[in-house]
Amino acid sequence: AYNSRRLLKAKKQLQNQNQELKILYEQIYSSEEELKQIVYFDALTGLPNRIALKNDIELFTKSFKNESAALIIMDIDNFKYINDTLGHHFGDELLIKIGNVFLNLSPENIRVYRIGGDEFAFWIRDTNDKVESIAYDIMDCVVEPVYINKTRIQTTISMGIAIYPFAGADVEQLLKNADIAMYEAKHQGKERFIFFDDVMNHKMIEKT
Repeated sequence: AYNSRRLLKAKKQLQNQNQELKILYEQIYSSEEELKQIVYFDALTGLPNRIALKNDIELFTKSFKNESAALIIMDIDNFKYINDTLGHHFGDELLIKIGNVFLNLSPENIRVYRIGGDEFAFWIRDTNDKVESIAYDIMDCVVEPVYINKTRIQTTISMGIAIYPFAGADVEQLLKNADIAMYEAKHQGKERFIFFDDVMNHKMIEKT
């Protein structure tokens, strides 16, 4: 009888310890998920951020050296004017709404990011020469006006496109060249997309 009581007591202690360990594990897991959310996601839109984009590109370039992909960097035209005239609250609401619209177009091989300010990025795997079609789809996302507190906001966007591996074999080169192409789109009159090419490359070399 004494041994039975000792066994029951030991069993109960083990059960309590297991329960405590389970609670501790859940707390650690929850903390890890919260940390990931802070590190890899944009606080305003909930979209993956620049760090997540860099990680995704690095993983792809290490794992799929012989496959093509595309990086699109997109900027909202005249966003500073919207912020200055309507206020930063309107600007933030516009970013959230546009981010949500972009999420609706993303098939499995496309991921959308907010990488800072009014800049978004699209990382497209397994391009199969459909990048131009996808770029037009992104442009179409902002054709309809956005309404914020009954205020009608009509936006346009400019985009730069860098094809992997032609426009860069690593993340920094792709980001730089997509950015160059995007500013070229702005320079040519906005509301358009431009592919990074050899001509832009030569221009950059001449400048340096």
